[in-house]
Amino acid sequence: MALEKSQKKYIKENIYKLTIDEISARINIPKEEIHEYLKDRWGNEKYEKFLSKTNIPTRSDEEKININNFNIIDWLKKNWPFLLFSAILVFVAYFNALHNEFVSDDKAIINEGLGLKLPNFTNMFKTASGFNMDMFFYIARHLGGTNPAYFRIFNIFFHLGNVWGVYLLLYLIGSPVIATLTALLFAVHPILIESVSWVAGAPYSQYGFFLIFSLITYILSTKDKKLYILSVFLFFMAMLSSEKSVFFPLVIFIYELAFNNKKIRWLKIMPFFGISFLNGLKLLGLLEQRAQDLTRLNYSRPSFINPFILVPVAITNYLQLIFWPDGLTLYHSEMYNTVPVFIIRAVFFIIYLVLIFISYKRNRLVFFGLCLFIISLSPTLLPFGLSWIVAERYAYFAALGIFISIAVVMADLLKNKKTEIMVVIFFVLIIISLTVRTIVRNFEWKNEDNLWLATGRTSPSDPKTHNNLGDYYGRHGDWNNAIKEFQIALKLNPRYAEVYHNIGMVYQQVGRQEEARTAYLKSIELNPYLWQSMEKVAVIYFTEKDYVTAEKYMKKAFEINPKSDEIASNLGIIYLSLDNPLEAKVYLQKTLELNPKNQKAKEMLEKIYSIK
Repeated sequence: MALEKSQKKYIKENIYKLTIDEISARINIPKEEIHEYLKDRWGNEKYEKFLSKTNIPTRSDEEKININNFNIIDWLKKNWPFLLFSAILVFVAYFNALHNEFVSDDKAIINEGLGLKLPNFTNMFKTASGFNMDMFFYIARHLGGTNPAYFRIFNIFFHLGNVWGVYLLLYLIGSPVIATLTALLFAVHPILIESVSWVAGAPYSQYGFFLIFSLITYILSTKDKKLYILSVFLFFMAMLSSEKSVFFPLVIFIYELAFNNKKIRWLKIMPFFGISFLNGLKLLGLLEQRAQDLTRLNYSRPSFINPFILVPVAITNYLQLIFWPDGLTLYHSEMYNTVPVFIIRAVFFIIYLVLIFISYKRNRLVFFGLCLFIISLSPTLLPFGLSWIVAERYAYFAALGIFISIAVVMADLLKNKKTEIMVVIFFVLIIISLTVRTIVRNFEWKNEDNLWLATGRTSPSDPKTHNNLGDYYGRHGDWNNAIKEFQIALKLNPRYAEVYHNIGMVYQQVGRQEEARTAYLKSIELNPYLWQSMEKVAVIYFTEKDYVTAEKYMKKAFEINPKSDEIASNLGIIYLSLDNPLEAKVYLQKTLELNPKNQKAKEMLEKIYSIK
């Protein structure tokens, strides 16, 4: 039977990458016909030479995978030793993170009462993402209260599930060797820590899990509609974890382009693009809110960033962190170096793009990995300033693409008997080194003190770093260094309202009341919603017996934060001082509604009634 043009093309492109058995399974033709085609095309001499030296199988006959006949039970029985080993490895790498405290954005879990209620199903279509995170937080809170370990264990289990998913994925589209190397790198690489050790990083390990298994079920769904439906559903679940998974249809497209020797199956891809499109419309409606949130956090309006600068800088920084994970930090602020450094980064980025084009012809798995890396980061590379330029959590799924490419190269070196031992030793040393680096980095996430001191060493040009360092010194009573750090933060960002509030608190602690008042008022000027500064400055006016001004700021604070029994109680005290027992009674009763155990409010109410 004559081979089709597309089949001949596939053989030409993959004859030095796959075994003849693998090619036969993938294009569904007998391997004898492939041998006949090679003989006709090359002649007997080249054909015999190829058989003796080149076509070294990457799998034994028992290891060959025919996706159409894949059986997950048989696969689990055969591969349970590696699955167990990888679970132990993940446990070793992340065990010391399990009992870390809540840090940074984690505090919102406690302060905002996350996990107290099941997420509202109607809200899944109104907010950008986080539905799944809220659901798992609910489970964690009801299992262990506010114990951080119960929240973090979900991240670790999702990460382990991702490691197993990566192993299965590469077992299907690569080889057992490539699958092993990739999964081990994914298990312990420290660039993934933010998505595992940080409770607030939960959406990234979660959406990674749903995307990996969505891709696996898509690959296995050739003759199984149920698996295809499951693949679409898993993608939908990924979107409920993070809006950043909107890129996934492009990953499926690249998979089709790389591994399907026939025409791209657009009908199978379209439902994924449809889900992305609908979510994209939803996200467009939330862009203004996102801009407002960033303005509130950074005290500067997001601005347009030249993509010809943004993309090369971001991509090469991620590559640098993957190949040399030394400068890990919560705030990546040290990216814009000198013009010569940018030129070097731009050159490396161009080389990366060239490698994508070359790998399409030479190794489709490398092509798939290199494309997956950039595609997965694409939602964060938009020029509108709505995402951090570089954040390690953004690379959780994207890093898989680089790990795949590294594994392919190393697997190829392992085929050479001369380099096999050296490659094994080198890879083992890499895994040990990455595991140690992950364990050390987990110590830096242990508590606020460790995190901000570590961030201070790596991100000295970010005002948030110095604000947090000022908070660190303030908590330890080192007022001089606290003021110094806050002043550095203000020098870097003069409109940073939160810093004015924090430096005001330090001035108040050391008795510099006038400077504290000035700082609080500046904070309120820059952020009219910073009720904490309003409350603090009201107290200063109260101590000076300026009860009218104290009432003005305390009332504003209560309007912004009407759930604070402390502010309500303070208003009651102020109205008593203003000889207005009726208003005092209103706010003291409100205090007890908010907190029935507020003894001070009870005593003042009793005093009012006794006066009557």
